[in-house]
Amino acid sequence: TPPTLAPRPAPPRNRAPGPRASAPAARGRAPGPRALALAAVLALGAGRCLPDDERPPPGVVTVWLEGAEGLGAGAPVVTDDGWSITFERVLVASSGVEDREEEGADEDGLFASDDGGPLCAYYYETEMRAIYDVAAPGRWLLGHFGGLGECGFDVEWGRLGLSPDVLGPGVSIDEVRRIVAGVAAAGGRGVPALYVAGVATKGDRRKSFAWPFSPRSIFGACGRGRDALTFRRQLDAGSAHDALVTVHPEWLFADAVDPAKARLRFGPVADADDRGDGDGDVARAELEDFALSVLAGGDGTYAWPDDVPQPIDPVSGPRKPSHFDFINLQAGHVLHHDGRDPCAGPAPAE
Repeated sequence: TPPTLAPRPAPPRNRAPGPRASAPAARGRAPGPRALALAAVLALGAGRCLPDDERPPPGVVTVWLEGAEGLGAGAPVVTDDGWSITFERVLVASSGVEDREEEGADEDGLFASDDGGPLCAYYYETEMRAIYDVAAPGRWLLGHFGGLGECGFDVEWGRLGLSPDVLGPGVSIDEVRRIVAGVAAAGGRGVPALYVAGVATKGDRRKSFAWPFSPRSIFGACGRGRDALTFRRQLDAGSAHDALVTVHPEWLFADAVDPAKARLRFGPVADADDRGDGDGDVARAELEDFALSVLAGGDGTYAWPDDVPQPIDPVSGPRKPSHFDFINLQAGHVLHHDGRDPCAGPAPAE
């Protein structure tokens, strides 16, 4: 029976945080217009009593991150072609929760009323800027959002500085430095949004892999220009809600971008190392050296989507996609929100 690629449902609302829900301290963004205006009011009214806030209390969403079922327990994923994959590290870099209606973030009009006005009365958001290893058991807090009405908010990824302050449980600064050095060697820069490392075995064959993915990689499959997952909630006064991001690294080995047709296959990845140096580690360069068209089948497997631009070479321009380009594309299906594939867009407001 082919393994199920769909994530498990989101947990019940108001679930209490587990023992691993703690995270590095929340860090506020640079003060925006609201904060500056409030500071001016406080300065002018020093020594006087401010009027009570008569607004109703906001509805609050708590945003969580966790690995797919079995990932934190170290359970291997068995592919359709008989390989057993164990994910040893799955690092995810979260850069916080962002209001969809602030600073023009809602240019697509998802959360605007018929007259163009906002559907959500924004109150606040908190950020937990951190790197978490979801291959370990637990659930991690990403932040909170408060508002009233039909509210949209984004969970953003990547764009973190290399600092001990952003390290989640079990993640060391030396490990992140090694990863960043590898990103730089491949022509990139900074802390990746996603880093996946593991081992796959089949009989007497054993292959390891360790690949970083940028924010643009994990959202490129959906054709979006923003490095975020969008959530939607109906927030009533005083209500409490959960939102869940679930990480599915097995999607990197799916042979089609359509979830209804995709099957997990590691064999072509292992073959890339056999064609290369055969040292047992599947390097990115070995996958880049193999054209995706060689793997493509008449059934739509390993087919580059028509609506996704081909990769760009900085010197020669558009080029034919490689096997690694396809894996990079599949990274766009790794982070699921509310039990949905990220390319499906936000679920209707609850």
